[in-house]
Amino acid sequence: FFVDGFPYLIANAITVAGILIIMFATSVKLTLAIIVGAVIIMILYPAFNKLFRKLHHKVWVQNSLLTSKVSDNINGHRIIKAFSKEEQEFELFNKTSERLMKAEIKSSNAEATVFPLLSVIVYALSAVVLGYGGVLCVKYNELTIGQLLSFVVYLQMLQAPIEFLSWV
Repeated sequence: FFVDGFPYLIANAITVAGILIIMFATSVKLTLAIIVGAVIIMILYPAFNKLFRKLHHKVWVQNSLLTSKVSDNINGHRIIKAFSKEEQEFELFNKTSERLMKAEIKSSNAEATVFPLLSVIVYALSAVVLGYGGVLCVKYNELTIGQLLSFVVYLQMLQAPIEFLSWV
């Protein structure tokens, strides 16, 4: 953490703070709209994180059980053959394998649902910024088109540092 995480944590935190200062200097209204959207995402994130932790734990447990079953069967293959338990062990392996498969499918389905949903929220936020920024440019003359475009670029520049910070 101190070698690979901490220096980047500080650098990304400074980057986020600097970009937000520039965004506030460009347009307070647009920046506040971004912050409202970010708060919505931050509210949803812990709920999704809790769900994924639970699903990944189930996958881990089932994978552990399957690995244990395979190890036991390999180490005890002579005993299994001596008592003609191949069919019974095959059925137990199939049941364990099926539970792992169901846990993996459930986890994959959740990921395939949640991550696109979060992407839609981010893209909707970008559309709101462009739409509201366009109104501020055209109707109220509060921004120039160049300022709006630079604001959008700064918004995109926030993505990587925020992803890193959430990873940490």
